[in-house]
Amino acid sequence: MSMVMVLLGGLSVAAQADTVTMPPAPPAGLSQDHPFQDWVVACDNVRRCEAQGYPTQESDDPPVMLRLRRDAGPDAPARLSLVWGNLTADPRQKPPPQPRASQPLTLKAGTLTFSWPVPAGYVAGGDVALPVDQGGPLLAAMRQADALVLTQGALRWRISLKGASAALLKIDDLQGRVGTVGALARPGPQAEDRVPVAPALPQIEAVRIPAGMKTPEGLKASLLKAVLALPAVGERCDRMHPENLDAKALLASTEVWPVSDSQVMVTLPCWLAAYNGGSAAWVAHIKPPHALKDVRFAALPAEGAGRGRAWAWEDSASDLTLKRQPDGVLLASAMAKGRGDCVSRSRWVWNGQAFVLLDSELSACKFFSSGGEPLRLWRAQVR
Repeated sequence: MSMVMVLLGGLSVAAQADTVTMPPAPPAGLSQDHPFQDWVVACDNVRRCEAQGYPTQESDDPPVMLRLRRDAGPDAPARLSLVWGNLTADPRQKPPPQPRASQPLTLKAGTLTFSWPVPAGYVAGGDVALPVDQGGPLLAAMRQADALVLTQGALRWRISLKGASAALLKIDDLQGRVGTVGALARPGPQAEDRVPVAPALPQIEAVRIPAGMKTPEGLKASLLKAVLALPAVGERCDRMHPENLDAKALLASTEVWPVSDSQVMVTLPCWLAAYNGGSAAWVAHIKPPHALKDVRFAALPAEGAGRGRAWAWEDSASDLTLKRQPDGVLLASAMAKGRGDCVSRSRWVWNGQAFVLLDSELSACKFFSSGGEPLRLWRAQVR
C-alpha cells in the first residue's frame, strides 16, 4: 500500500525535486513491505526489521500474530512476541478469543513444545513476549514445521508458517547476516562482527514558526479567489470544479498556516471517498496577488527502476492534517485506510522548501485488528 499526498498546483512533479534539500533516499529493499504468503516483512531506513506471521486468511482460525523484531548491527537480539487481533468476518459475532492473564500458554512447533505464563497485567490487544531462552529453539523448529499451535485450556490458535522461511531470510539479507552465526534463516560459520552496523538516523532541519503569528483579516477569501483562478484547478480537484463548487462551504473549510513572516500555506478540501479524503495545498505570499507555489511532499521511492536513488513526489493527498507543534515545528500527517486493518500513516516536517518525511508506517491487510499492527518504513529526527 502506498501513501498518497497533497495535490500540486502547477509545476511538474519531476521539476520540483531538484531544488529540495533532502536526506538520502533508502536503498533498494528498505522502507517497503515484502509479503511472503502468510507472512510480511519490512525493514526501515536504518535497517530495523520486523516480520509478522498470521493464520492462513482462508481459514477460520481466530486472529493471532507472531511478531519478530530485530535491530541492525552485530549481536542484535531477535525479539519475539505474540499479539491477538480483534476483528471478525461478521461484526455480529462475538469478539475473537483472547488469552487469560496469569494462566499458562503452550506453544507447539513440530517437535518443540514449551509453556509459559501470560503476564498478570495482560490486556486484550497487548503483546505477550516469548521466553528469551526459547527464541533460538523456536526459530530452528520453524524451519521444519508447518504451523505454530497455541493452546490455553480449551482455547486454540494457529499461526501459519507458509512464507516464514522466506520472510526471515529477507531480514537476514537486508541486514547482511546471511551465513553468520546469528542469522535467522540461513546461519553459517561467519562471525557476527561482519554484520554492518546500523546507519545513522537522518537529521531534518525544520523551520520553526514564531508563536503568536496571525493572518490578516480577509486573507482566506483572497487566497481562495487566487486558487480558483489557477488554470484547470477544477479538473484536478473535484470540489473546485464549477459544477461542484460551493464557494461558501469551501471558504469555511479553507485553512491558512503561517510558514514565515511573509508567507502562508493554504489548504482546501479537494475530494472525499469512502475511507479518506484529499486536500490541495499551496504556499503563498500574504499580500495579493499571492504568487501561489506548490507545496511539495516527499514520498518513499516507488518499487522498481530508480529505487534508492531519488525520492518520489506524488500528486494527491489522503486525509491531510496540519499541526503546529509546541516547539514551532509544522507537521503534516496523512492516513490512508481501506478495511479495518489496511492502514498507512505518514508525517512530514516543513523545512522551508518542502515537507520532508519524518516517519512512515503501514499495516498488512490481514483483517487482524482495528487500525492494524504497523510496520515501520521510515524514521528521521528533527534537528
